[in-house]
Amino acid sequence: MVTVFAFQFILFLPWLLAGLAITGLIIFSILFAQQNRVLKQFNRKDLVNNLKKLDLLYTLIDNMPDWIYIKDRESKFILANKHMANSHGIENPEVMNGKTDFDYHPEEMARSFYDDEQDIMKSGVPIVNKEEKVVDKLNGEFVLSTTKIPIRDKSRNIVGIVGIGRDITRQKEAEKRLKQLSMVASSTENVVVVMDKDGDFEWVNNGFEARYGCTMQEFIKKKGLNLLINSSNENIAEIVGEINKTKKPYTYSSRTRDIHGNDAWYQTNITPILSEDGEINSLFLIDSDITGIKKADLQIKQQKYELESQRDQLRKLNTRKDRLFSIIAHDLKNPFLSIIGFSDLLKEGYHDLK
Repeated sequence: MVTVFAFQFILFLPWLLAGLAITGLIIFSILFAQQNRVLKQFNRKDLVNNLKKLDLLYTLIDNMPDWIYIKDRESKFILANKHMANSHGIENPEVMNGKTDFDYHPEEMARSFYDDEQDIMKSGVPIVNKEEKVVDKLNGEFVLSTTKIPIRDKSRNIVGIVGIGRDITRQKEAEKRLKQLSMVASSTENVVVVMDKDGDFEWVNNGFEARYGCTMQEFIKKKGLNLLINSSNENIAEIVGEINKTKKPYTYSSRTRDIHGNDAWYQTNITPILSEDGEINSLFLIDSDITGIKKADLQIKQQKYELESQRDQLRKLNTRKDRLFSIIAHDLKNPFLSIIGFSDLLKEGYHDLK
C-alpha cells in the first residue's frame, strides 16, 4: 500500500502545484484588476466596503479549501475567507477584521508570521510556498504552504499583503514515505523501474545500472525506451495486455544473459499504479535475480534424475537376483530332497543298519 500510495503522490503532485498556482493567479489578477478603484483612498472602512462589492471574488475565495486573507501594513486582517475563519473556530470571517495572528496563535508562531510580513512591507519581495508548522482549532498541528504577495497603491507604495496558505500535511507525509521508499528502492540489488502507462521508462534505481552496466539513458539508446521493445521475454506484449485488461499485478520469469554473457534467470513483477477513477497511471516493475535459485533447482532435478536412475537399476538387479535364486532353488530342490530323505533314513535306522 505504501508503494502504491507513494507513486500516486508522484503523479498527483504536479497537478496540485499547478492548481495552487492557478488559484493564486486568479485571485491576484482579480485583486490587481480592481486595485485602482479599491485602493484610491486606502483605509480599512473604504477597502472593506469596496471589496464587499466584489461578490464573485468572495464566492471564489469562500469556497476554496485554503487560507486566503488580506492584511494591512500593521499585519491586521482586513479580509479572511470562511475556511481560514472556520479553522480558527470562527463562524463569521468578519470577526477576524482588525485582529492579528497574535490573537489566534502562540506567541512564537505569530511572531514568525508578523516578521515575515513586515519584511515584505519593507523589501517588497514576496514569499512563495514557504512551509510552516501551524496550529489551529480545527486541524491541530499541520504543515502550511504559504505564499504572501505585497499590495501596492497607485504610487507603488506597499499598503498591505495578500496571503494564501494550503494544508500540505498529507503531501509532506507522503513525501516522507516516498523518500523512504526511494532510499530502499535505490539501495536494493533488485532492479526497480518506474514507467508510464504505455511502458516508457521514467526512472530506474542503482540496481538497474549495476545489472546492465549503464545508465537509463545509455540503456534506452541501446535497446529502446519502451518495455515492449527492450524486454527479453518474448511474451511481454501479451503480459502487458493482460495487466491493462485486469489492472492487477503480474509475475513472470525470463531467461537471458547478464553483462558478462552468462546465462541468467530473472523473476519480474509488474504492478499497475491506478488513479482515483481506476485507470492505470503508471507501471512499477521489480526484477529479481533468481539465477541461483534456478541453478539450485536444476541441481535438484539432476540429483532426482540420478536417484531415479539408480533406483531403476536396483530394481533391475533385484529382478535378476530373484530370477537367479528361483532357478537355483528349482535346480537344487530334487537333490536336496534326496539328501534330506536319505538323511532321515539314516537317522531313523541308525541302530538297525549295518
